Formats: sequence, structure tokens, C-alpha cells
Amino acid sequence: MKNLFSFDLYKEGFKKVRILGTCFLIAMVLLNLAGALISEKRGGVDGSVTAVEYTVLSILLVAFVPVLTYSAFSFINNRAASDFYHALPQKRNCVFLSFMAAVVTWIVLLVFAGNLTSYLCWELIKGAHVPFSVAASTFLCYGTMSLVFSACTVLGMMFAGTPTSAVFATNVLIWAPPFLAYFFQVWVERFYPQVAQWHSVFNHVGYSQFMPIRILFSEDGFAIDFGLLLNLLAAAVLIVLACRAYANRKSESATHSVVGKVPRHIIRGAFPFLLLLAAFNRLYEAKDYKWNADGLYLGAVVCAAAALLLFFLYELNSTASIKRTLRAMPWFLTVAAAVAVFVGGAFLTSLCFDLTDPDSAEDIECVTVTCEDYYSRKYSGITVSALLDFPITDEGVIHSVYKDFTATEGDYNRSLYCDVKMELRNGLTIWRRVRVTESSALEEYVNASHEIGKREYPIPTREINKNEDAQLWETFKAEYDTLTYGQRKAAAEGGKEGYRTYYVDFKAIYSGYDPGITQRYYVYPENMPKTYKMLKEKEPYLYD
Repeated sequence: MKNLFSFDLYKEGFKKVRILGTCFLIAMVLLNLAGALISEKRGGVDGSVTAVEYTVLSILLVAFVPVLTYSAFSFINNRAASDFYHALPQKRNCVFLSFMAAVVTWIVLLVFAGNLTSYLCWELIKGAHVPFSVAASTFLCYGTMSLVFSACTVLGMMFAGTPTSAVFATNVLIWAPPFLAYFFQVWVERFYPQVAQWHSVFNHVGYSQFMPIRILFSEDGFAIDFGLLLNLLAAAVLIVLACRAYANRKSESATHSVVGKVPRHIIRGAFPFLLLLAAFNRLYEAKDYKWNADGLYLGAVVCAAAALLLFFLYELNSTASIKRTLRAMPWFLTVAAAVAVFVGGAFLTSLCFDLTDPDSAEDIECVTVTCEDYYSRKYSGITVSALLDFPITDEGVIHSVYKDFTATEGDYNRSLYCDVKMELRNGLTIWRRVRVTESSALEEYVNASHEIGKREYPIPTREINKNEDAQLWETFKAEYDTLTYGQRKAAAEGGKEGYRTYYVDFKAIYSGYDPGITQRYYVYPENMPKTYKMLKEKEPYLYD
């Protein structure tokens, strides 16, 4: 244990950044206090605080943590300090891990302070309930994000000997992976448009899972799931690599621009590579968006010029010599060649998806049609939420969906992009993006289904105390449960225009989700005769 951790070094590392850490601690308290006070509370359906609005300003940890980590390990880029720590009797692994433990302690304090401040503000000042699951998930997610940023910072410092190169290397480690994942996903989808974004491998390792993009833009940003576990694993791997790099690092590396040939090539080529990739992406888009081709061509030129300029400036900063910088410029062509290799890799990946496609509708045992925006979007009269996670084995539906999957053209104004889960007869399960068109087979199946209809149902809007109200609810609920999905849809939407009948108002549940709204249900005598009779006796006049 002594070879891996020293409490004395831990205390030294903790004290080394105590002033900076205390300032950040006060900032976290004030920012989360202000964020909770000025937030326009939306809350969940039960009035509780959601993860999105809780500790909203803790995202500023993306700035605090790298600065804190750099301050703790700043001795790496100072030759005298580096010589001192290399001369200590403790092994280098012990020095690194002791200081890293001090940084992690400050991270825990910062995240906890922001979390506790928000909790007390929401509960005591604003009178809103904060579920334990929300407090726990935000703590874990912001803590994981901070660990990832700290690990990227310390690993970047191991490959740099100056503050400028350390900042550059850190940003490469933080931002290059998600942008590479984004462009890779974009090009795979270009070569194979049917890939399902949210239900394929991209759902777990795509750009949306990288911190802080996951927290800022993903709907499941605060979920404790496989994506969060991958981020924790990535942080652990980066810390182990940084520890290994520090153990092998020579003290004279301090004040050098970049340590090692391979890291130097990666660091100097990362951002120019991304900019060239963006330029190539613009050129490809110009082929499809001819109405804006001039703007896209201009964007491609700007990106390419920026890549060349960034490459030149980095080399100039590293070598401090115009002559050496110009001599290194041919390496820029290597970066351009790497872009072609990258796009080629995306093309080969797209072929893997194509190889698992079914050859015919007979190869499919059942399908499940889903849609991202399942609550608000409808197509051809079918509420898409009704299809969520519901396997359909009807042959007519399967043939209809497979026809849409293999179609090369169709009426795009009468269609909707959906993710379709296909369970094949060979035991393989695949997800594909399908432009589902207006299909009578699918519509007739859904409208006639009792099981799908049960996914959307009413509940009372208030506590029913009167006997007649309670009896009306029980009668309505009993008859409503017997309706098909099509009949329920007609009850919720009012049926034919100009048709006058009675109605009742209840809360509506959509596929297990309560949006907190009241739904008006129209009662038709042919579908709910008992309820219709009760309403007629209670109010003889028909409602519009």
C-alpha cells in the first residue's frame, strides 16, 4: 500500500489547491443557489423537481475541474519542482495516486456542495420535493463528468511540458473523441441511412454518450445506465494511463512542448483532422442541398483554411522557428489522407449493417415500431406512442413494414421516420430506421387491437366523493376497457366533425407516461351505452 499511496503526499496535494478549491466551492454554492432560485419550476407530473432543472449550473464544473487538476499537478511543467518530486523516496506511482486522490476529494466536495445547496433551496425555500433518485443521479452524473475531465487534464499534462501545450493536449482528449464519434456516425448513416440511431451500438458508444454532451443534450443524460458506466470506465482507464505515463516520464521533459513522437503527431493533427473532416462533410452535403451549394462550398473552404492555419500555428508554437514549421507542413497531407481512411472505415462499418438485413418479409418473426417523439407525433391517424415496445406478429403488418424498409422512394409527405425492431427467425434481433408510409395494414391492425389500446387510458382528475361521480367513473372505465384502439382514439379525438354527443374529462396516461394534462373523452352510444345513458339522465342536452 505504501508503494501506491502516501497520506502525507495526499495532504500536501490537498493543501496545494486549497485556495483555488475553496473559491470553486463557494462558487458552486452561490451558482446552484442562484440557479435554483431563478429557475421557473416545471417539475414532474407529481410536482417534484426533475433532474434537468436540479443543480442546473453544476455544468460549470467543466471549467472548474480542469483548472483544479492542472493546479495540483503544475509541478510537472516546472523543471525545479519536477526534479524535487522525482527525487522523493516514494515511488512515482505513489506520488501520482496521492495527488490524484486529493483532486478527487475536491471534486467530491464540489459536486456535493452544489447538490446539497440545490436540495436545501428547492426543499426549504421553494417548497418543492426533490426525490432521492434525482439527487443521487445528478451527483453520480456530475461526479462522473468531473472525473472524466480531470483524467483528460492530467493525461494531457503527461504528454506536454508547457502550459500552452498542456491546454491543447487536454482539449484534444476532451473534445476530439465525441466529435470523431459524431462524424463517424454521420458517415455510417450516409452510406446506410437505415441504421437506427437510438437503438443500435451508437446508443451506447455514440457521440451523445460523451460528457458533457450527454448531460447537456441527451434525454437520458442523468440516467444511471450503461452509458454512465462507460464514462466511469473511461475515466479509470485514463487515470491508469496517466499514472503509467508519469512513472515513465523524465524530469527533463518539463518545458518541452510535447513528450514523445506519437503523442506529438496525435496532438498536432487532431483538430486539423476534425476541421478537414467538417470540410469534406460540407462538400458532400453540397451534392444533396444544391439550393445552398455556394454556402456549403464556402464553409468547406473556411474549414480547410482553418485546419491549415491551426496546424501552422501549433507547429510554430512548438518549434519557435519558421523554418522548422515550414519543414513540417508536408505532414498536413498525412492528416488529409487520414480523413479518407476515416470515411472509408465508416463505409466498411455500414456494410456490416447491410449484411444482417433480412432477405424477405418471411425472415421476420415480429416487428416493434417506435418513434423518438412518441407523445406528440401522429401519422395517418395512428398515435405512435401506441406502438412503443409492442411486438407485432401479424403477417400483413410485417409485409407492410418490410416493403417500407426496402422502398427506394415514396410519398414523403405522408410518412414518418420510425425505429423498427425486427426479430428474425434465425434468432437475430436488429434495429433499423424505416420511413413508415401510410399503410392500411398497419393502421387497421392498430385500430382493431385491444392490447395496444390499453397503453393509453384515463384516470380521475380529482378525488371522487359523490356517489353519482364515482358510479359514472366506474361505468365509464368498465366500458372504456373493452374498446379497441381505434374506438379509444375516436373517443379522445371527438370522432366525425359535426357529431354531437356527451363527454367526460379525465387525466390521460400515454404508454405509462403522465403528461399532466386533462383529456376530453367523447361518449358514443354504440360503444359505451351505459355511460351514455347515465350522462343523458344527468344532462339531457347534447354537448357540442
